[in-house]
Amino acid sequence: MPRLPKKLRVLRKFLECKIRQGIITMARQCDLTGKSRQANHKVSHSNIKTRTFKQPNLKTKKIYDPESGQTIRLKVAASTLKTLDKMGLSKFIRKMYK
Repeated sequence: MPRLPKKLRVLRKFLECKIRQGIITMARQCDLTGKSRQANHKVSHSNIKTRTFKQPNLKTKKIYDPESGQTIRLKVAASTLKTLDKMGLSKFIRKMYK
C-alpha cells in the first residue's frame, strides 16, 4: 500500500484523535472546513427578537482519495462536497491547510 502524503497523514491523525475524543461523532460541524451552526434572530412584526440557529447542510460521506488509495468517512457540508467534486480530496486539503 502506498504511503500517504504528509498533509493527509496529519489530517488522518487529527481526525482519528477527534473520533477517539468523541468530538466528530456528535458535533454538527464539517470535518474539513469547520463550518458549524450560525446564530440568527427571527424578528417578528412587533420587533421581538427570538434567537434561532441555522444549521449547515451536513452529509456523512465516504470519500475516496485516488492518490493514496484510501477511503475516509467524513461528515462534510454540501458546499464542501461540491468543491471536492471539482478539485479532489488531496488538492482540496493542500489548498485549505497551507
